[in-house]
Amino acid sequence: MDQRPDIDVVVNTLERSARSALQFYEARGQGRRQPRPIVFVHGAFSGGWIWGRYFQPFFAKHGFDSYAIDLRGRRAISPFIPTPHGLSDYVADVQDLIAHVGQPPILVGHSLGGMVAQKASATERPYALALLASVPPEGMSFASWQMAVSNPLLFWNTASFAMSPAMRSISVAREALFSADAPDAIARDVLRRSSPEAPRALMEAQLPLACAPGYLSDIPVTVIGACDDQLIPVSAVERTAQFHGVEPILFEDTAHALMVDTRWNVIAQHLLDWIQQDVL
Repeated sequence: MDQRPDIDVVVNTLERSARSALQFYEARGQGRRQPRPIVFVHGAFSGGWIWGRYFQPFFAKHGFDSYAIDLRGRRAISPFIPTPHGLSDYVADVQDLIAHVGQPPILVGHSLGGMVAQKASATERPYALALLASVPPEGMSFASWQMAVSNPLLFWNTASFAMSPAMRSISVAREALFSADAPDAIARDVLRRSSPEAPRALMEAQLPLACAPGYLSDIPVTVIGACDDQLIPVSAVERTAQFHGVEPILFEDTAHALMVDTRWNVIAQHLLDWIQQDVL
């Protein structure tokens, strides 16, 4: 059953003089408004829309304004034409959205977006940082080799998808992104809306990230992972948490696309509790 809160998520555009227009998804808090906005950063092949299904309406229901960015290149003209963007371009997008928001937000990054969020935190200093199934500061190379050894078929299938997202397979998407009991309809919808990813950004994500641990900047950090994640293994989540000086939070029976997976509400509730108890 698709239990989405009945709250509108609006698509907006931020015009930029030196760069292409920035698209983002906005949800306004309902009832008692919270003092800090949330900025969501999506992962590779995805877009801001992935937060609009459940997470943005959930947090709006609890009084939070939220903004989910579309990193540049999401509206590429063809899945066969790669975009030239790198991680520094994505960081600039996040910086521009934060400037538009007008105050330090609670910054939430997923997967590749977690790496972008960590890098952006070095200059933007968010009010708090939440990393969900994030690429670790060491980069993806070690986790990629772990997948290649433990599940070579999935490694090849996901690599093929990276080379050409037009080679779409619901079975590959389910194994890579979702838990076993996730509805096929959600997997198909995510696959249908996926975008080409910039090869340069994917290559840069394999390398170590120049960022500081959250505790050095006195930024509250939480690191969340999924026990059934085939892309970001538990060991990578643990290393990210160790880097930031916090304990990892791991959810069982949940896979990589945890913001739209079967138990999204459990993760959203945990994130809400952390914000209310440890951040605000």
